[in-house]
Amino acid sequence: MSTTANQASWSTPNTHPFAVNMPAGTSLVGLPATPTGHDPAETLTTPRLVRWNSSTQSYERLGPTTFDLAPGIGYWVMYTKPTTVSFTGVPVSVPMTVSMHSGWNLLANPVATDLSWGNLSASGSILHGGWIWDGTGYRLVSDLAGLDALPAVPAWHGFWVFANEDCDSPLAFPLHPEWPLPGLRLERPAGPFACALRPAEP
Repeated sequence: MSTTANQASWSTPNTHPFAVNMPAGTSLVGLPATPTGHDPAETLTTPRLVRWNSSTQSYERLGPTTFDLAPGIGYWVMYTKPTTVSFTGVPVSVPMTVSMHSGWNLLANPVATDLSWGNLSASGSILHGGWIWDGTGYRLVSDLAGLDALPAVPAWHGFWVFANEDCDSPLAFPLHPEWPLPGLRLERPAGPFACALRPAEP
């Protein structure tokens, strides 16, 4: 996945053009801006789009369900061939906050640069690890030593994280640790990790 952002070209004082080259197949993505358009299929150049509802712990497909795209939230997308996604959007202001529910949450890097795991925290707790999809399997992202983990969530990537309770997760720069997350969960169980999108039958 390769990305571009032409910082010298602004449509309005608050908007910015973004582009990313998506590979064929299934990707777990996040957006570095709030799109100015309101059609998710048009913005991501595919109707094969799924989000995770953390309050019900279940998937919602675009079509049966309608929703807007937002930075900080992860989405499954599928492309039948390499595709360039480009849109105009409003970049986020950091720190920003997204709500999490008890259980698995599908969040995303909300900026156009890599997001160090040490810069994420949650109300009353520290997020010790999450999971990104690299196109072939899951990779752990964590700032804990000795885990053979990636240190940051790449730009344009979504990630899974487990919350022990409902809370807000500031995607903040820098991190100000307060309390450890009780009951550290770094294992990858089944459930939402089953891929939500499948290739069309020939």
